[in-house]
Amino acid sequence: MEIKYNYFNIVLFYLTISILFIAVASIVILYSIGYRYNFAYNQIVKTGIIRLSPIVNGYEILIDDKKIESNLIKKTTQIPNLIPNTYQLSINYPNHYSWNKKITVDPNSIHNENNILLIPQKPTTTDIAYIQQYTNNPFSSGMSAYINIEQLHTIDIGHLNIVKYPQVQIHPTSQIKWLDSQLIAIITSSLDSTVIQTINIYNHNITHFNLPFPSQPQDIIGHAPLTPSTLLVTNNHNLYKVETSNFNQTPVIKNIKLATMANNNIYFLTNQELTSSIYYLNLLNNQTNEIATNNNIKSFQITNNKYLITNHDNSLAQIFDISNPKEKSFTINSNIQKASLSPDQNHILLLSQSNEIIVINSSLADTTANVLLRLQEEITNSQWFDNSNIIYSAPHNTYRIDIDGDNNQEITFPHDGEVNLVQTDQQKILATEYYEDQYLLKAIFIKENN
Repeated sequence: MEIKYNYFNIVLFYLTISILFIAVASIVILYSIGYRYNFAYNQIVKTGIIRLSPIVNGYEILIDDKKIESNLIKKTTQIPNLIPNTYQLSINYPNHYSWNKKITVDPNSIHNENNILLIPQKPTTTDIAYIQQYTNNPFSSGMSAYINIEQLHTIDIGHLNIVKYPQVQIHPTSQIKWLDSQLIAIITSSLDSTVIQTINIYNHNITHFNLPFPSQPQDIIGHAPLTPSTLLVTNNHNLYKVETSNFNQTPVIKNIKLATMANNNIYFLTNQELTSSIYYLNLLNNQTNEIATNNNIKSFQITNNKYLITNHDNSLAQIFDISNPKEKSFTINSNIQKASLSPDQNHILLLSQSNEIIVINSSLADTTANVLLRLQEEITNSQWFDNSNIIYSAPHNTYRIDIDGDNNQEITFPHDGEVNLVQTDQQKILATEYYEDQYLLKAIFIKENN
């Protein structure tokens, strides 16, 4: 019997199998490299990823209210294969406030959310001391000084180590100022003279001398480069070098006002009713240069030895990169009372005199000023907690807000009086509570779960 084959059906069968194989293989390959079918647009799209850090065991992660099983690797987890869209992301942890953010996922991209911070509902607190005065060290973020019971102390913020300096004479009117990372000036002024002590906090060397005129901390500009024994002091709109060994006074600049020091330069305004320029004298080569603005300057400050901020009569502020002021500047529509650079140096935090918290790019190239918050009540202070979180204080409590303006949450802890933030260290904050005519310095630990 002769068997007849239907070659057409055989070819059709194998062709169909081949097409199905290729189709299935293509789908598997596309799926494996992150493509998904978007039913909303009826098309295949490239997906994106959300990467979260730090994440610890016990965190519950929800995306659009659906729980996500996280694959935790070194406190980092990621949510892959997300169709491009905007998602509501939430992170929960027992006895902590939830962390919430709307995140837009773009195709073939990774959205990183770093420095995730969940605030404890009842943070641990430690009372440090009742104080009369407190000042941060602008040259070393981990160190501060305070006066308690007419005695000078320094405190290492990281470990809360406190050192007393009983050899320093403190009077009720004494004021303290950091001259560099290790030198503190204790200034005691009277009607016609000033007693100044300086102490090195590491070797405890002390100098003691008198000035024949009254001075305040803002009049003690700093010390000469590489010469801590030569102080730079202003008096009657003149700047002097004062030798602490023999009390000789040498004029440096005449007819100035609002002087400050940064990077071996003295920045100052000339003593005129109207002036639109900042001048700076380099103490190493004795050359004077000018930074011109378009408006009358009423005040200025130097931030992190990198940025000059000028406030003007028309409620404007200008920010200059002092390494290149002619090319790098930025204008803000509000006067600035305080500024600080983020730990990674990518952003500048500004506290305006209109009680606004503003963040700008530190390159000064982006013309966007992100106003995170505006309050009717006074914002007494604001500081970076880490690269993504900001701590600020209003008269009755402290708060956290992130760099995108999300997660604006109160940090609740027991207190009876007004609260003012004084310092942060990426694990805790230090704040003062005004209580019974005294200031109580306390530490509030807000990153205990990491």
